Amino acid sequence: MENKEKIALKVIKQLIDNHLCDYQGLDLDSFLIGKNSYIDSIDIVGSITFLEEELDKNEVYDIDLFDTLFEKEELSFRQLVDLLIDLIKIK
Repeated sequence: MENKEKIALKVIKQLIDNHLCDYQGLDLDSFLIGKNSYIDSIDIVGSITFLEEELDKNEVYDIDLFDTLFEKEELSFRQLVDLLIDLIKIK
């Protein structure tokens, strides 16, 4: 398995570049959820599924992001990288 930090950053970049490519100007400092996010709710839910599938492809299994993400009032992609690193370390 790759380094946990590399995996987390890779799947977030894939999310931004591939899954959310219709949203112009997204970067690590953009917000996935919260008042500063302009991503549609359906795309946020799809993003969670995308991330879980990408983590599985990288041999990181059994991480349930849905409840974890929505416990946060606001979450940038950079903060999401840090959260994924923490969750991967637990597994």
